Amino acid sequence: MAGLAKADLKREATICHMLKHPHIVELLETYSSEGMLYMVFEYHYLRQILEALRYCHENDIIHRDVRPACALLATADNSAPVKLGGFGSAVQLPNGRDSVETHDSKSYPLMTENKYETGF
Repeated sequence: MAGLAKADLKREATICHMLKHPHIVELLETYSSEGMLYMVFEYHYLRQILEALRYCHENDIIHRDVRPACALLATADNSAPVKLGGFGSAVQLPNGRDSVETHDSKSYPLMTENKYETGF
């Protein structure tokens, strides 16, 4: 699938700057660099999901199926914390493993507080 045309992206940015609603992600900033248009959106739940994944990794659990449907709100309240679900494809690593191999035979280090500066 081809990317959006520059005019489409500019139209999206203009519309998103106009829309201010609690259930629509807010466009915080736009900028261009080397012919590319970048749009910075708010996204409150990503940090909570990353913290949940870090906790899983610290306990030798790999989720393997993170997608929007796995992010669940704890309550019906708009400001409810997000809960990570969907552990049907998860695996537990053998003791001592600090990386996981994927189907394409690449090895990726686990995200743990000891290895990465996360800022949370």
